[in-house]
Amino acid sequence: MNRFRFATEIEIFKARTSRIIQGENMWRISAWVSRNSDGSGEKFSYNDNVLSEKERALEFSKAISDYAPPDRRWTFNKLRYTFDATEGVCADFKYFCIKFSMTDDPQPKFELDFTYTVYREEYERQTKCVRLGICAGVIAETFDWELIGENPIPGQETPVIIDIYVTFRDDTRNLVGEGLWRVSLFGSSDPLGDGPRFGEVAQILNGAEGSTDIANGDPLDLDGIETEFEYGTIGCIEDVNYICMEFLKGDAPDPEFTFTVEGGRSAVSRDSLVLCKPQECLSRVVFVDLDLTLISPDIIVENSDDTDTTVKLNAITSKQLTTAVAGEDLWQVKTFFSTDPNGRGRRVNEQPQILTAVQDDQTLPYDENLVFEEVDFQVDLADLICDEVPFMCFQLAKNPAASIDYTFETHPVQDPFVDCLSMEDVCKGVVFTELAWSREIPEDHVPGTDSPLFIIEASVDVESYSREVTGVDLWQVSVFASRDMLGNERSDPIYSDVLTPIDAATTLPQGGPLTFPSLETPPFAIDEMGCGEFRFLCVEFQKGDSPIPDFTYDTKSGDDTIVKCHPEDCADM
Repeated sequence: MNRFRFATEIEIFKARTSRIIQGENMWRISAWVSRNSDGSGEKFSYNDNVLSEKERALEFSKAISDYAPPDRRWTFNKLRYTFDATEGVCADFKYFCIKFSMTDDPQPKFELDFTYTVYREEYERQTKCVRLGICAGVIAETFDWELIGENPIPGQETPVIIDIYVTFRDDTRNLVGEGLWRVSLFGSSDPLGDGPRFGEVAQILNGAEGSTDIANGDPLDLDGIETEFEYGTIGCIEDVNYICMEFLKGDAPDPEFTFTVEGGRSAVSRDSLVLCKPQECLSRVVFVDLDLTLISPDIIVENSDDTDTTVKLNAITSKQLTTAVAGEDLWQVKTFFSTDPNGRGRRVNEQPQILTAVQDDQTLPYDENLVFEEVDFQVDLADLICDEVPFMCFQLAKNPAASIDYTFETHPVQDPFVDCLSMEDVCKGVVFTELAWSREIPEDHVPGTDSPLFIIEASVDVESYSREVTGVDLWQVSVFASRDMLGNERSDPIYSDVLTPIDAATTLPQGGPLTFPSLETPPFAIDEMGCGEFRFLCVEFQKGDSPIPDFTYDTKSGDDTIVKCHPEDCADM
């Protein structure tokens, strides 16, 4: 309740007023509070008559002296009025108004009625309003908050716990009711919380928290407020790096009350307190190892392009240091070939991103590794041989276009974060499997003389995936005698290479076979074949010493050469 005293003067038009008026319950002064300067509209704390019984019976008499002023101001002093501010808000309490009139049931003396009129019937002459002083409702001064969240995930609302602390000016009214307060939570790009609001939770208080009463200007201290908010997103996306909270009056408080902010920055901010705090991105991944598995193919052929390849990539995380990471365009996996087992130095045929859009967006959950089960891409080894690409390497990195600014680290530090697969058993050029040949003795051979030997229909089979080989000085074919059928015990004659330059340049078609229609040895004692130590005639095939261009050569057995021996019968037997 607000109590105050006032006085008023009533101006009497002497010429039209009786000399003396006496009686009981004659006068009335009504009082009220209004939002309008003329007293119109709703009357707050209306008192129909503030006069005491004695004041209502106050006698009026004209001045007796001829020198008295023509009009007389009739004064009522020390009047009292009580105002209940709970009936409205400060916007309603702008003016204090009174109206002077005759009571509804005056009792003049001598049973002589009197007439009460207003000069020129003007309402304003019997109603008067004065401006009230400053109205103080609830005046908030400072606002602070603390927010704690566990396991933040960008792009998702996660549980948070909030403490708030609000101080009020000492003259703040006591307040008890329902739905008194509202606290909103949001992300912002502005340290003052201006502009667009990201992920706003309009009301984080439950019914009981929002109805907490205040008294004697004491602070409002609310701890353990629980809500859900995109806590993990703030600081991780562009231009949203502040967490803000706004304290303001509830949307429909009961009772209604006036709420203002001490020292607000603008007309809008005078209705609320906003506090923003900078927030770094909490999403962090710390990798400790990168494990690669080649799923397919089993063979990648050199000097080929567009070979469909699939690998599994398992990036092991530090579970103690890694949070969840969620968003778009998060990861980047590069692949390249290298001569270094750790991928250092020059990178050959690097592909900057082999992940699909879905894999690129893959969420890393808490306490899990980042696993890409099947990463599909194409390998290009055009104009390359296996010796030039002994390692196929993969680098895992943060995507420069990541939608969140998460932290990407390795422990121990590995910059770049690379692992490589050996191509030793994967990269192939030509793999020869079997040699076949037959021989003929010249028709004009004269027994007892030396003659050349014709090797006819010589061919070498290859694995079906073997590449085409075209060039010069590609092959070498040797012919020799042996004491055993494996060709291990060689004896004369030995001819290290019977190929002509044209023969050595014979093209191997893709998938083979390599065929030499006719080869000729130097002359030797053909009649001695099969006799003595010349038990077997052998042909040996191998890669040329300096082929142009170079290529990768292997045999199914793993030996450097392929030897095929045929037994010979001694002519004397």
